[in-house]
Amino acid sequence: MGQRSQIYIRYNEGKNIVAYHLQWNWGEYMINRAYQLLDYINKNTKNTYSELLSNGYNLGKHYGKEFLSALIQMNLEVGSYVKGIDLVKEQYDWDLDDKKMVIDTFKINPNNQDNNDGFLVIDITEAKQKNKITTKIYASIWNGEYKQVTFKEYAEEYKESAIDYAKDCLKQGRINNKQYEKELKKWNKLLKEAQKLDKKYETIDNKRYEEIFEAKYKYENNLSDKDICYLNILNERRSKGE
Repeated sequence: MGQRSQIYIRYNEGKNIVAYHLQWNWGEYMINRAYQLLDYINKNTKNTYSELLSNGYNLGKHYGKEFLSALIQMNLEVGSYVKGIDLVKEQYDWDLDDKKMVIDTFKINPNNQDNNDGFLVIDITEAKQKNKITTKIYASIWNGEYKQVTFKEYAEEYKESAIDYAKDCLKQGRINNKQYEKELKKWNKLLKEAQKLDKKYETIDNKRYEEIFEAKYKYENNLSDKDICYLNILNERRSKGE
């Protein structure tokens, strides 16, 4: 049960990826998260020492993951928090079950996830020009049928049913006219935010999509310090045949 979706963010010249499964995230809440994540990433990557860029003071390994993970699970617009599942950590735990395997890398595949409300993908790229690093942010969204759509189209799919439900509630006396108008205002604002995302960020084409999800990522770059320590000890033992 639930409104299942995922969010993926690649950064640090493609070395790092944050991947989260959210059990309750759909429609307006997905757009809220997309808007807040892209706004934060856009502002953060203008900083020379951004944790998301390769020249970051912490090399973009773990601090970037920590605050992106937190922001994915929060919804600042409505003031809520939904605990998600770290898909990198989950993959790591699965790999640990294979005791004959020395684990170094992993791959992420959206098609393997339990999903009925789509997924969001954000990709941060870098270009070095003289002594300056410029960044470009790509962003796209897929609906529950694994079809790539615009942010506006994604929002519109949910607006119709939400407004129809509000109309029924108004007829039944469960909400008043003021509450109904508030619902309409909320969705009008949401559609404007979705349109802004469509205009501001370039979409992820098939080539970039394959680069993100066919790539092998190193566990050492994408796990917590605690997990990395355990991983190194385990791999050392396995390499010795223990």
